[in-house]
Amino acid sequence: MSLQERINITRSLEGLLRSQAVLLYHFQSQLKEKYCLFSAKDKKKFLHSLDDLLDRESHLLQGFEDFLHQLQDAPQECQMEFLASFEDLIRREAILLDIYKDFLKVNCNTLKIAKSVERCGYYRSCQNITYTYLIKNTCNCTVNEIKIIDSRLGVIVEGISLGPYEKRSFNKSTILSYPPRTEV
Repeated sequence: MSLQERINITRSLEGLLRSQAVLLYHFQSQLKEKYCLFSAKDKKKFLHSLDDLLDRESHLLQGFEDFLHQLQDAPQECQMEFLASFEDLIRREAILLDIYKDFLKVNCNTLKIAKSVERCGYYRSCQNITYTYLIKNTCNCTVNEIKIIDSRLGVIVEGISLGPYEKRSFNKSTILSYPPRTEV
């Protein structure tokens, strides 16, 4: 194989590696949103596919490194260009691994809700009381169309969305309606 053919093959391999890494990097947030909607079985399939992709990328990267060793007779500037490209591809591979780790951590549609009162102590019948509801999205996916209903106070909030790890609080006031002299 001539030197020019080896250079062309190396460039093609580099282009393939780069385009796969760039596409996955740019579409990761959309993939995570879709991933949250998958069934447990489909999530497992997706992770296996992503794992296979990373394995193929790793093998292609190894092949690219092997081609670099075969280009020792190439002009110095060509060798430098490919070495710089190889370094960039290794960096992108590390980013892909981080993306994979993020998918492993995705814990979809998990909300934590805490209900509290403005102050501690006793409340009496006919007294005004304000409850605070702190809602936290504990996953790295957006959760849409959240509706919170309190068994005693009714709808607290509805139709809201929380971004990844976002938290918001809502207040609901009411007048206690218990028999006279009852402490709550």
